[in-house]
Amino acid sequence: MSLKRNRNQGNNVGSSGTPKIPNQTKRVEDIILSRNHPAYKSDDDIGTIFFTEIGFNQEVLNTVSLPRAKPASISNFTYPSIGEVVIVSEGPSANIYPDIDGDISNKILYYTPPINIHSNTTNNALPTPNRSKKKKNKRSSDIGNESEEYKLGNYFKENSKLKPLLPGEGDSIMEGKNGQRIRFTTTGPNGTNSISNGVTDDPNDGNPSIGDKAMVLSLGNGNQENITNDAASIYMLENQSLPIDATSTNVDSLKSTYTPIITPLEEISKPPIQKIPQALPDNELIFEPINFNLEAPIIEKSTSPPPRIPTNPDPVFNALDEASEEGLIEFQEENIEIAGGEVVNFVEQQPEVTTPEAFDGEVPTGDFRKINIEAERQWKLGKPSIFKNKSGRALSLLQPDTNLIITPTTLRTIKYIMIHTAASADTSTPASLMRFFFNERDNIGWNTGGYHWIIDRGGKATRCYPDSVLTNGTKDNGNSPNSECIHINWIGGYSRRGEPLNRNMTQAQAFTFKRLLKKYIVSYSTFLNIDLKIMGHNQHRNKSCPLFNVPTFCKEIGISSDNIFNSTWDVSNFNPNWDAQDYKDEAIRLAKLT
Repeated sequence: MSLKRNRNQGNNVGSSGTPKIPNQTKRVEDIILSRNHPAYKSDDDIGTIFFTEIGFNQEVLNTVSLPRAKPASISNFTYPSIGEVVIVSEGPSANIYPDIDGDISNKILYYTPPINIHSNTTNNALPTPNRSKKKKNKRSSDIGNESEEYKLGNYFKENSKLKPLLPGEGDSIMEGKNGQRIRFTTTGPNGTNSISNGVTDDPNDGNPSIGDKAMVLSLGNGNQENITNDAASIYMLENQSLPIDATSTNVDSLKSTYTPIITPLEEISKPPIQKIPQALPDNELIFEPINFNLEAPIIEKSTSPPPRIPTNPDPVFNALDEASEEGLIEFQEENIEIAGGEVVNFVEQQPEVTTPEAFDGEVPTGDFRKINIEAERQWKLGKPSIFKNKSGRALSLLQPDTNLIITPTTLRTIKYIMIHTAASADTSTPASLMRFFFNERDNIGWNTGGYHWIIDRGGKATRCYPDSVLTNGTKDNGNSPNSECIHINWIGGYSRRGEPLNRNMTQAQAFTFKRLLKKYIVSYSTFLNIDLKIMGHNQHRNKSCPLFNVPTFCKEIGISSDNIFNSTWDVSNFNPNWDAQDYKDEAIRLAKLT
């Protein structure tokens, strides 16, 4: 768009002698930076300023009526803020060609980047006294040192902490108005700039790299780049070194533990750790059985008096507990039509379901239902809790394992990992699900829960059983992978019969699934040379669990095809929708969350 009608060429002043040079410095009063500006007509207008003369303190009500000028360049150009001063000069218009009805004499005004008045990269404005002032900031911290802010635009604010970069010899520097910097530089003597560390011009000192090329892109406030203090930076260097600080020198801050890799043969050859009897305060000894960890220990029923179960001081919870014990109310933790767990006869009859590495103590005596209600309460308080099934066997449920420790088992053959949803309320916990399995599932309770791992809404994973224990993960129909399976479950996904599927797995849960599956694959492949296959419950039984297509999810998160079960278990027992597009779409959504 031609701006030839908006020229402001100025006039020579004075009556005789050499004419005075018109003042080319102008104050910016407005600028077109978007298509929403009232003076915008086409994209040719972007960057156009409206200006006034310096020194007259003109107060303008309608800025678009002022003279205007276009930027002198559209590359490597800094656009001014309101109140900054630029140099305006005349130049040729685009409308100069006679063959398209132009005029070679057509000229318009152009302006330069802001003049360096305050030596400040963020603000070099000369605002007028009235129009540009905002109200004073009166905070408790400003008492006695009040300052005024100036309006530099609709939203741009001055960065009071920003310092311009100090140049070095031969430097080319580009700086934005809020700490965005690009420097083209070379190595100088030690201390010259951020990349000159111990550098001299002595060829015998081992670091004679003066003059080596470098380019630094950074976001910072200081007058030198600092790789530690800057918000972000990229260094392109030739023969230089940087003083990089570690994120933390405290290993505990990484929230991880180092476990050296030990080959299976070395582990087997180690003698078992024996517990040494310890004297009690009254000099009586108690001898504890030695646990070789070959299989879960058998826990005998205690003949000691039943332990006192603490009473909940909250009368509401006491009333709920009593109503549950009397059968007046029922806690529904799973939608059984959707959920993963299914009772298996040979699992219910296995001799032990205790978590061997977690349990150390006597099984509480008394009504197992009351014991499990108390165990759930204790677990929610952050304590390990001992549950008891109807057969008198114990399960010690630890708190979530943030390290996701995998201990491959040789006590049974593991070939598959099956993924499930609890189809439960979002408020469910691993402890409430275990209480549900033992107290209420199928109205009689199970001896064994459904899952080895349960992942809560926050992505925390709780190990319920070691890999050596069989769980009630999927129905045994004579052709079942259950005896060779690890079962992993996510909390959520509850919907009533006839309602749409509630696909509400969280980002934290999806990320934990990714970590846990990859850890299992690496552990069993490294220690036992087993390539585990991952499948969904819906590939084996006619259930929608786990509400997405597991092969698609595994593929999207980078799991090898060798570890993906891509078909159904047999021709008669699987969900016909397991491979439908909506199941695949949900798998892709979850993979993107990770």
